[in-house]
Amino acid sequence: MENIRSTQRNKRISGDKMKITLLWPLNIKYSPSLSLLYQAKLLETSFEVDVIYTNLLFSKDLLSTPKEFEENPQTALNYVVKKVENTCPDAVFVGSWSEHMPFVFEFCKKFKNRNPDTTIIVGGHNPTFLPQEVLQAENSIDYVIRGEAEGSLDELLKALLFKKNINHVEGVSFMQENGNIVHTQGRSFVENLDELPLIDFENVLGHKVPERIDLRTQRGCWGTCSFCSLPNMFGKQRYHSSEHVMKQLKHLRDLYDFEYFHLLDENFLSNITRSKKLAQNIGTRFPDLEWGGMFRADVVSQNVMGCLSHNNFIRAAVGLESNNPNILKYLNKTPVVESYIGRIPRIIKILSENLRSLEFGMIVGTPVEQKEDLDSVLKFIIETKQKHSSDFESFVVALGRLIVHPGTKIYGDYLAGNIELFKNETESETILEKELIANYSGLPWAVPWHYYVRNFNFPSKDEQLKALNEVISKAHDFRCGGVMDA
Repeated sequence: MENIRSTQRNKRISGDKMKITLLWPLNIKYSPSLSLLYQAKLLETSFEVDVIYTNLLFSKDLLSTPKEFEENPQTALNYVVKKVENTCPDAVFVGSWSEHMPFVFEFCKKFKNRNPDTTIIVGGHNPTFLPQEVLQAENSIDYVIRGEAEGSLDELLKALLFKKNINHVEGVSFMQENGNIVHTQGRSFVENLDELPLIDFENVLGHKVPERIDLRTQRGCWGTCSFCSLPNMFGKQRYHSSEHVMKQLKHLRDLYDFEYFHLLDENFLSNITRSKKLAQNIGTRFPDLEWGGMFRADVVSQNVMGCLSHNNFIRAAVGLESNNPNILKYLNKTPVVESYIGRIPRIIKILSENLRSLEFGMIVGTPVEQKEDLDSVLKFIIETKQKHSSDFESFVVALGRLIVHPGTKIYGDYLAGNIELFKNETESETILEKELIANYSGLPWAVPWHYYVRNFNFPSKDEQLKALNEVISKAHDFRCGGVMDA
């Protein structure tokens, strides 16, 4: 079965390597996936590979929107298109989180219009969970890769190069000439993470090394939080060995001069014994390196935090989510709600004694909240910041609204009609929103942050929005000891 949209994708000069460019979209808030770096190292033995992180084309900041996109989004997007064109790719792979879909669609559309013979492949969260919707939404996309792309992308490119049957490549979706969408057999997760190559930034165009170096030591999560898609995306917990992590750090230190790295593990403390041993190895072999990571609040103990702190672990992003039993139950954060809430003061004290920088993640905007619940969360945030801001060099309570991402239990509830989503039509839009994102405002899965979960404890949507936005605004604006929420 051949894909209708790529008529000349296999043409190559005899003896040349096929050229693949891997693109990470415009990143607004979250650290980019490391998947592209793994893929680059896997692919470079058979193909010529370039990696482009969109943000790094404009600055070294991976976590903030470049001013060029805020001031003139179309010009900035055209610049990205031309940068990818300059690599002369036979195929382009675009990775993504769910919030990147408008950029992905707009880039693919512009790039295909100018380069109709170049194969475009997309992967990431929405392509994994909604491959049919993605292919139907943008006809410039030739192939979707579902799940972890290591293996699937390499096999797909080789099948295209040697004109083999795409049906035999696991984890791929594409549209046939008759409009039917084909989903090949799914691919298993990478069982032994140590089989993956050591990563670096040597394939990355522009600034090779960002200001912050991110790494992973594991994939997957044992949690069952209803708002999170990562367990469905990455499956069961899998780990790199401690020795592999040491090799990875040495590889990067041999190439680059950096003093801090950050772990993007969903829950670094998912295996306490492993985490402590890994921390001790890092402290012994790299005593001048400071580092940080992410973990759940309910795994915090003095024993483990003391070990991490002793080995230069200085910064944590901790998923607290809420101190409210109704919200915690809806989010399925913990089966022991009252015990969890009772431990929060102790958790904060332990973290304050062992960290220099802390960010708590908390969530409001669930359909179970009463007005007094929101008031209680705000009171908790203000009192916590008043009491503990002086304990840290940086202390942030990042209060966010519940966003319904594909691949989550809550998204399943939405599809089943168990919850109602609505768009806030009065919300002001930036130039970036209007020019690159507005075209997709009718697709909740493509612009999930535009949508709110209807809470019928409030008589109207307007009253719900007023209460919700008021508590978020007050929590973010409250200053204490010179510290303000991001």
